[in-house]
Amino acid sequence: MSMYNTVLDISTVVHIPVNLLALYVVHHHSPSNMESLHRFIFNVMMWNLAGNVFAAFMHMYPLSPTACFRADGVMSVFVQNEYVSHFLYASVIVCLTNCALASVFAFPYRYLVFAHQSVVAKIKRKYCFAFCAGLHLCTTASTLLYYTYFIVLYDDYPFGHERPPRKGVFCFELGGSLKYTVGAFGAATISTLTVFIVVFALLLRRHLVKMTHMYSSYTIGLHRKYLCYMIAITSVTVVFCEIPFLIAFLAAFYPDMMYAREIFIGSAVLIYNHGSLFAIVTMMTFKPYSQALRHIFCRALKKLWSENKIVVTSLYHE
Repeated sequence: MSMYNTVLDISTVVHIPVNLLALYVVHHHSPSNMESLHRFIFNVMMWNLAGNVFAAFMHMYPLSPTACFRADGVMSVFVQNEYVSHFLYASVIVCLTNCALASVFAFPYRYLVFAHQSVVAKIKRKYCFAFCAGLHLCTTASTLLYYTYFIVLYDDYPFGHERPPRKGVFCFELGGSLKYTVGAFGAATISTLTVFIVVFALLLRRHLVKMTHMYSSYTIGLHRKYLCYMIAITSVTVVFCEIPFLIAFLAAFYPDMMYAREIFIGSAVLIYNHGSLFAIVTMMTFKPYSQALRHIFCRALKKLWSENKIVVTSLYHE
């Protein structure tokens, strides 16, 4: 368990500065021909950063074969309240679900911009933002409502033969057919989001091929470049966030299955590191971002070199 906590702490220490740097680069160094695409990338990063901030305060350690967790990490130093644990755990899940949802927005947007420009031109940007915000609000509300349905207090949980120490333990009610309903719902949600991405990616690619003779090679190349870029960064979210989230979700709701604890821990580590990987891929696979990043580092190194040179010179004269 100590190694698990250490790995998560290191992931948090690495993730937060990397994500903040990526947010700065995306916000200040996005080319104008991206239109609003960088805002969707920024949205994914913000939800990911928020999730990692909440997760930094609490590490969830599964107490399989019971449907309970022990809250560890920074929070355990200050408070050991199961209500606080549920709040932080629910906040992490809300951020993860919204992060998965945010990763979907860019594909239908890019398809509409390219295939239906006249329709997009009539829609005001504020209405698009309001629509996305409404989806995030509905996702947050439904996730929290769904989460509260499964909460069970420590004193009411049927532990059976041995009750673990109360300190930091919070539990869920998973009885009867509820397990299968939850598992099917989780699998259906992740599958739907993934299929949604694939469908719009294929539609956009098909439209690119179909309209090759109607647009300049520069326009076709630009849209093809953005399509490849979107697929690259979205693949990181699918592989390192959505799929591990589904696996951890099933391991948490089926705690009596073989290796449920190890499966949850492995999935949690992948999810914790998703933000760093997403930020790195976002900056390194897109030339304007990688150039901006190189410029930032060169400027920082020059400043550091000049300051050290001044200090050394002053010491020499003394």
